[in-house]
Amino acid sequence: MDKKILICDDARFMRVTLKDSLEKEGYQVVDEADPRYFLLTIY
Repeated sequence: MDKKILICDDARFMRVTLKDSLEKEGYQVVDEADPRYFLLTIY
């Protein structure tokens, strides 16, 4: 089973930091989003 994750944070630098860290641990980051832009409508 793949470990997939969606990153949601309003700070761009935090999303990039989280993405880098999670990918190093074997997670597949499927997307990243800013919660101010209707996150729930993406999926």
